[in-house]
Amino acid sequence: MDSIREKIYKGISDPSRGLDYLLSRFNAECCKFLCAVRRNRFQCGRNLRVRNKFDISGPGRVVLGDNILVEGGPFKINSLYTFGENAEIHIGSNTYLNGIRVSCSEGVRIGKWCIFADTRIMDTDQHSVLPNRWSTDVPVESKPVIIEDNVWVGLATVIIKGVQIGRNSVIAAGAVVTRDVPPNCVVGGNPARILKTFSNEEIEAAEAFFRKREKK
Repeated sequence: MDSIREKIYKGISDPSRGLDYLLSRFNAECCKFLCAVRRNRFQCGRNLRVRNKFDISGPGRVVLGDNILVEGGPFKINSLYTFGENAEIHIGSNTYLNGIRVSCSEGVRIGKWCIFADTRIMDTDQHSVLPNRWSTDVPVESKPVIIEDNVWVGLATVIIKGVQIGRNSVIAAGAVVTRDVPPNCVVGGNPARILKTFSNEEIEAAEAFFRKREKK
């Protein structure tokens, strides 16, 4: 994503873009203020931008990296919810959120440079799958979710508890991810399965891009 200096230059050359940036930064400050009033355990890095509704709630800890962009729309609400004090959601720098909804009981960790469309991530069943699920004595399963760097998660997707998605991979629209996804591939379907594996040339092109960005 662009540096602050690049954004200022673009804002001067294109006033409408500059106004959009300022509004997104103002919304981010409002979000941080609301979290402070609610006493949410919320922490974020530099240059958070929020263009639509961004709901952070629950007693757990939420940590965002630098240069996070929260997009959305009337039917794309971004929501990060923790169920307990020990629950933690971490989202890496330069990640784009466009309708993500996270329900976290234990831990959800998202890497850097990820892209999320309208997706649901759950590290817990929320209710027992056993027939006597109404009983308070029945345990509810939860397992951490890990999404590595540069993962693109498409529209109307679901990622369930215990899943790890490898670096550079793509989750196709409508996929339901029930098991681990290896790095450098495209998966789709219900349950999700591998549709394509990236070539060494494609992987190296991505790695070269990130090496170049890290030097800036």
